[in-house]
Amino acid sequence: MTMAEMKIKELYKSTGMGSPFIFKSDFYYPEFAETNFLRDYIAEASTFDNYFLKEHGNKLVDFDGEELTDIKEEWEDMLEGIYTVYINSWAHIYDTLNIAYNPVYNVEEHITTQYGEHETEVEYGEHETEREFGEHETEYEYGEHETEREFGEHETEYEYGEHETETEYGNTSDTLGTHTDTATNYSVSFDGATEKETGKTSNEIGAQTNTSNAHTDTETSKLHTDTNTSKLHTDTETSKLHTDTSTSKLHTDTETSKLHSDTTTSKLHTDTVDRTGNIGIKSATALATEEIFMREKQIFFKNIFLTISREIGAYYDCNII
Repeated sequence: MTMAEMKIKELYKSTGMGSPFIFKSDFYYPEFAETNFLRDYIAEASTFDNYFLKEHGNKLVDFDGEELTDIKEEWEDMLEGIYTVYINSWAHIYDTLNIAYNPVYNVEEHITTQYGEHETEVEYGEHETEREFGEHETEYEYGEHETEREFGEHETEYEYGEHETETEYGNTSDTLGTHTDTATNYSVSFDGATEKETGKTSNEIGAQTNTSNAHTDTETSKLHTDTNTSKLHTDTETSKLHTDTSTSKLHTDTETSKLHSDTTTSKLHTDTVDRTGNIGIKSATALATEEIFMREKQIFFKNIFLTISREIGAYYDCNII
């Protein structure tokens, strides 16, 4: 049976397969996985393929067929078979390598406790609480101070409209009876000092009546404005130094609590306790060293490419000097 021998990089070029060259996007991926290296490979397929060809492209692979189409199909079948055998293991490894953790911690716990809904009743008996307060005085001392309030100059105008005030008077009459008015004249002689009567005059007046007719007096006030002007001034309020005393007499306050029950309701809830750190079994330095060693040994895609190369039986040409 005739077999064909071909370098991997020649297969890549001659078949025109291009990227993705190793895995196909329609390959099955486990549902349990929290990460997905197949998706990450497809996203950067050309970069990963270039690395694979750099590391393994000069290796030879034996194929049963001789035609390029047969070789291409055989290559894809080999890769799909290797993928199917290793996928669960690779998925677990990829999940583990992508766990977010602090490498110098050697304990990390996440405890979740769920509590159902419940009620707690606490019954309290009737009781009284007495608080006795002694007599005491509280003094508040206030210093002397002045408060000044400054008022600006302003004017207030009051406008009065035109109006009339009428006062009405009824008929009136004054009646004087018959009477005699007597006038006595006195004089002093030029050579004496005694006043002597010199004569009398009598006027007899008959009865008379003085009458005032009904009438109305009208007082008219014209339209005018009164202006009240307040000049700029300052009012000062002075408070002298003084002490206020508050006196509390001896007394007792009684607080009565009746018989009652208090109910505390707790809804359905979940408590989560996180515990992380270094409990001292190994030093942080030792843990960091192990982390570095592990990362150097577990370069994921480098390792699975080595596995693929081994599984397809790739080898170097021993005749090359």
